[in-house]
Amino acid sequence: MTTSIFLYHGTDERLLKMSLEEHKEYFKAINIVLDFLWKIFEKELNCDPFTESLYQSYNVKFDDIGHHLINAAIIARGFKKNNKLFEYGSIYVTRSLVKASGFARDAFAGGERGYAAYYLIKAFETLNLSEKFNPDCDVCKAISKIQKFAESEKAQPVIVSFEITSTDCLKEEDGKALKENFEYISKAEDGNFRINKDISEGKIIGSPKICSALQKALSKERCRDYWYYGEELDELECEENHQFPGIDTLGKLFAVLECCWCRETAYPSCQSDWVPNDPSYGQCAVTSMIVHDLFGGTIHKIRVEGGGTHYFNKINGEYVDLTREQFDLYDIPVEYEPNAEVPREYCGINKDTLERFSLLQKKIMEFLTD
Repeated sequence: MTTSIFLYHGTDERLLKMSLEEHKEYFKAINIVLDFLWKIFEKELNCDPFTESLYQSYNVKFDDIGHHLINAAIIARGFKKNNKLFEYGSIYVTRSLVKASGFARDAFAGGERGYAAYYLIKAFETLNLSEKFNPDCDVCKAISKIQKFAESEKAQPVIVSFEITSTDCLKEEDGKALKENFEYISKAEDGNFRINKDISEGKIIGSPKICSALQKALSKERCRDYWYYGEELDELECEENHQFPGIDTLGKLFAVLECCWCRETAYPSCQSDWVPNDPSYGQCAVTSMIVHDLFGGTIHKIRVEGGGTHYFNKINGEYVDLTREQFDLYDIPVEYEPNAEVPREYCGINKDTLERFSLLQKKIMEFLTD
């Protein structure tokens, strides 16, 4: 029986670093803008469907303004109609890391209400309504504050995780009492909820770069129902890691490696056939070295169909193969036993392997710091 589960919240790290006073001031600006723009669009947004009403009143072409305006209008209308879904004070969480990554990207303006305010501002400007409605000084300052925050190059989307052992802190996403029990939620891979916890009780699980790598890894269509062989150890944490800041679990390492493997880091005889949609091809030796250096365990090798040598790891008694997909894509069978254990120092004897290992290390560091 599952004893704990993780729920994810996507946000912007700048919000987490704000003082309480800064937080209040920023969300005061959001409320000022929403109040002002709601009065302008209230008639249209209270109609169903409001998209037709907006078109009739302002000749809005939604292929120009885009779906963001529609989403902003939905949020603003829900907020103004006291929909519990937009109640401030509880945190929107999901079981899906993919969804949380999307929420993190959309948090550039300050969460749901900031997103709504920003895109209503964009609509206000696109429709050239400033002369007709003439916003006062306070509204102009609030608009400027939101635009400055939302359009800053310092946006830092992050995912915060909450580990829970009961449903006592949860509500349905519409704010109503939770219907499902803990065991049901533990099996729901796509559920959305509200959690009554302070954001400080969560744990940041990814920098902007790592979030994007996780997003890419999660959204990739795979030929098997796993990322890599041994993903049961996905949350296994490594020792303190100063070389690759932010990579503290096997899952994060794999996601970043998929972004960093390249033709030049592949085994020489594999380089001419290496393609981006099979990134792990020829990467086994250098990858097993990095896994060993971060997570310990042992390195092993076997012979695979065709006579090639394949390297992988064994951690806490379990085999882990981050480059397994290169075989799965072509239905090449892989049997991990019998095998031969390989000393770590043996892997670095070959000059070419050592050079490719150093290059892969460099590419990981550049990916994380770019």
